[in-house]
Amino acid sequence: MSGIAKPEFAPLLAAGMHLMSLDDIEALCVSAFPQSMARGPIMAQLRTVVAALASAKISGSLWVDGSFLTKKIEPGDVDLCLCIRAEQLLCPKKENALHWFRHSAHALFPLCHPNLCFIASPGMSDLEKKNVLENWKYWRTWLGTARSKDPKGIAVVRMTGSRWP
Repeated sequence: MSGIAKPEFAPLLAAGMHLMSLDDIEALCVSAFPQSMARGPIMAQLRTVVAALASAKISGSLWVDGSFLTKKIEPGDVDLCLCIRAEQLLCPKKENALHWFRHSAHALFPLCHPNLCFIASPGMSDLEKKNVLENWKYWRTWLGTARSKDPKGIAVVRMTGSRWP
């Protein structure tokens, strides 16, 4: 394994969380790069993943990042982090959809890298809330920080019935 660092590309969004629709993301990440052969297929897979989650009525926010949200002409993938309340696991249809998202979506849609993050729910103990907050901070930092350690933006797609987490 070589010690050669991957080149870093400038982010498309300023630091912070940016509430966007899929159409907004497509305009920013696909339409603005007409010469790219990779961006269209990544967007198509992203739309399919979001549609699958929406059909299961998953409520939450999908954080979108990765080389897809940089100025790299031919990005390799899109990183996703679905932030949901844990009580959705109590509904079998939603539990199955979330299991699919976390464990099977990447096999079907290899350009999407899914991750799951829980947010605090009513009835959680203080320890559970602390653990959930630490997990949320981890993903917020991981996705919101470039390799150079500079902050970068995260696109946020609001899923069915969700509030801004």
